[in-house]
Amino acid sequence: MRYPHKDLREFIEDLRDEGELIDVNTEVDWRLEIGAIIRRLNETGGPAPLFNKIKDYPEGYRVLGSPHGYAKPYMHARMALALGLSKDTPFEKLLETIIERLGNRIKPVNVESGECKENIMLGEEADVTKFPVPIIHGGDGGRYISTWASVVTKDPDTDWVNWGMYRQAVPLKGYTINYEETTKDLPPGRILLTLLVPTGQGGMHLAKYEEKGIPMPCVTFMGGPPFAVLSSAMPLPPGVSEVEVAGAMQEKPIELVKCETQDLEVPATSEIVIEGEIPPKDRKIEGPFGEYTGYRGMPPGPRPWVKVNCVTHRDDPILPVTCMGKPVDEWCMVGSTFGSAIMTHYLRQQGFPVRIAYYPPAGVGNHLTIVSTKVPFYGYTKVLASAVWSHRFGMVGADYLIIVDEDIDPTDLNEVMWAVSTRCYPSRGIHVESGRFSYNLWPAMPPADRPIGRGSKVLIDATWPKDWPEEWIPPVMSFEKAYPESIKKKVMERWKEYGFEE
Repeated sequence: MRYPHKDLREFIEDLRDEGELIDVNTEVDWRLEIGAIIRRLNETGGPAPLFNKIKDYPEGYRVLGSPHGYAKPYMHARMALALGLSKDTPFEKLLETIIERLGNRIKPVNVESGECKENIMLGEEADVTKFPVPIIHGGDGGRYISTWASVVTKDPDTDWVNWGMYRQAVPLKGYTINYEETTKDLPPGRILLTLLVPTGQGGMHLAKYEEKGIPMPCVTFMGGPPFAVLSSAMPLPPGVSEVEVAGAMQEKPIELVKCETQDLEVPATSEIVIEGEIPPKDRKIEGPFGEYTGYRGMPPGPRPWVKVNCVTHRDDPILPVTCMGKPVDEWCMVGSTFGSAIMTHYLRQQGFPVRIAYYPPAGVGNHLTIVSTKVPFYGYTKVLASAVWSHRFGMVGADYLIIVDEDIDPTDLNEVMWAVSTRCYPSRGIHVESGRFSYNLWPAMPPADRPIGRGSKVLIDATWPKDWPEEWIPPVMSFEKAYPESIKKKVMERWKEYGFEE
């Protein structure tokens, strides 16, 4: 294994060696065919596809689909490989590894140049349609280039630089609403229609630039070390450096290089870098797009856009993309893996005796949270729920919060459903809170509430009541609990003798 991976290409080699990537050498069309292939692989747990021949594009221009998606038989295999672990690493070990590394952030190092400078296009020559940007879903409002990429912005008043993952579309005639109006001053290759929501950290930066009436420098990079982009999707609090977290995850500093036209930096081994600026208080219609929730959700609307001034890229560039939709896909895996680690670490820091705070991938990465914990005192679960919902990742998600006893493995949904079905008494254990903030892409949220994010939360308390005497709690009937050690040992020693597989 080549860990730590210096770039996307080394990671691709590891994926290929581990059977987690397949080279697609048949010509494919960027008009929906690429997206449909990735979508089906996401839904079946197949390998990441590397498309090597793309219609209308020269040899050497490639697309990588779903680099960190759902895999069978080990769901988190590609996340584990990115961390330098074996692909069959149990989730709890994966979680504890991430938590340990989060405490050892590593500052980046600056280098004079890098592979991302092998080709430089400035001004009118800058054209993102040079790359095989796919139409990902039927009904999308353009060719979405930034589905697995990092958008770099900087607070105008401080040194805080944010790396965030925000979708960006290249206008396409017949798909983009108001195409002629959108492209009347610039060709489509120099326009990126961008979703920057006010609650996102890039959106917070943009608000400050707009107050000052000046354009916001904005750079998008694709590729580089796997965690350069992965850290951009992590639910980190404002002010925390994604590049330092990326260094921590790979246990080695990220090498950064200066951009050509902006006072910002990107990983030197990036595949593609797009430099530009967002004009203040100027909007173009963006959307719709197939959302991470599994639906085409937010309708088209006026949103910020990037004026592209420079494009740099490696020879034979690789464009990484994901195909958001019905679980499980990249975001589901990122929210599950890193959301679980960050929330578990946060709750332990606050003194809660939790085993794991788990975001199941099927809960679209953040809307469902399951916490396995000791229950040290009466009323504890409501206190714990308040702590989850006060965290930024719990504020925008954790709409369904299930709390179970520590004997329940929260990553085993069979155990969780058993606990809910047998330990949660509805009139005592289900608590609904109205008027709680939630993310406005949540499909269940009434349309009238979406502009302000007015949501609701539910706590499902599937723990045994703390005020019950011990004799009220029935013994568990399982292989582990219901038999003496001598019988369990005998059965295990004779298991193959009985004719059963391990």
